[in-house]
Amino acid sequence: MIKIFLLDIEVLKAVIWPITVFLLVLIIILLLKKPLVAMVSTIKKISYGKTVAEMSQGIPHKDGDNKLLDNGAANKDILRADQILGLLSQPTTENLKIWVDNESKVNEPSEPGARFERLYKYTEALYLILVFERAYSQIFGSQIFILECLNSDIESKEHLKRYYDSAVDQNRDFFKTYSYDEYFDFLVKREFVMLHENDYYRITAFGRDFLKWIVESGRSMAKPY
Repeated sequence: MIKIFLLDIEVLKAVIWPITVFLLVLIIILLLKKPLVAMVSTIKKISYGKTVAEMSQGIPHKDGDNKLLDNGAANKDILRADQILGLLSQPTTENLKIWVDNESKVNEPSEPGARFERLYKYTEALYLILVFERAYSQIFGSQIFILECLNSDIESKEHLKRYYDSAVDQNRDFFKTYSYDEYFDFLVKREFVMLHENDYYRITAFGRDFLKWIVESGRSMAKPY
């Protein structure tokens, strides 16, 4: 019985530790978001072993490569834990455990199951923040206005084209190679909008949550284009 109990403890340690490491990275991104964003924005290329990741800057990707919601794609867009930790200084990495403990109070529950539940909730919340932050960094202001419009009622894709046309008037050079279909698919691929019937679209629950996050986080609805 004692051996079985000790084995269970070791299994719990093996399961909880990788989750803890993942949360360490997520929370440090939350706590040091601005300095990290500034630092990562200056990086052109990241290599780890045989893996090389090219970084891009500027306006949203035209090919919709920001597929955080697609199966298997999230790992390509969110830097791996070891890659992020490699960007940080040694003092920062040593303080990660302290910051996580202070932020999540993960050591307060006495039962391992309760600690795991608390860590998992933080994982969900922080991952959602990363998804919304990435989407907001690439979305056009006119696309946010589309979400606001659809938040009131369904509307046809053809009629919504007025928002695209307004953006074109502000930056004709860029939109010469960025079609309306690509522009609209940005919202569809991120599951912010979905087809209702015929050519009419409606906002999704996830799209409404994104709008709510913009407001609650103090972001501006009035982005360029």
